[in-house]
Amino acid sequence: MKLTEEGEGVTRMLFSKIHNHILYVGSTYGSIYIFDIRNGEITKTLKGHVAPVMEIVENVTHNVLISAGDDRKCLVFQLI
Repeated sequence: MKLTEEGEGVTRMLFSKIHNHILYVGSTYGSIYIFDIRNGEITKTLKGHVAPVMEIVENVTHNVLISAGDDRKCLVFQLI
């Protein structure tokens, strides 16, 4: 898997409980990438953190992804 920014690293990974082919990848630059392991493509980039993503949690009941960053923010992303 190649992230989009030079020097960007992976801080957290989580397989989706809803879609077994989706891997959520948190980065040192604060982005979360939605990675489709079937074709090796990044299908979407979630932005909002300005520091490394430290935790990612998927809530299947509400169909959201919750992230916590080293910027002291918790963000909620609606999943489709």
